[in-house]
Amino acid sequence: MTNKHYPQCEKLSSCSNEVQSINEFLEWCQENGFALMDFNTSGDPVKLQEPVDRLIHKSLGVDVAELEAERQDMIANLGS
Repeated sequence: MTNKHYPQCEKLSSCSNEVQSINEFLEWCQENGFALMDFNTSGDPVKLQEPVDRLIHKSLGVDVAELEAERQDMIANLGS
């Protein structure tokens, strides 16, 4: 069996405490009526449509497509 390297999963795993803290804060914000906002083409504020986990991944420099490919590879190799 070969030890595989999964850089995106490792990057995300190394930041698990930070991710948990961010998620807890955002959950608190939502419970207290705060929302992440963006601006539409007219310059009006609108609720951000991008999923929070995707924003967190972007802020950590995690490539979501590569992360999913690594996860699928791990699953495929479970029985190996």
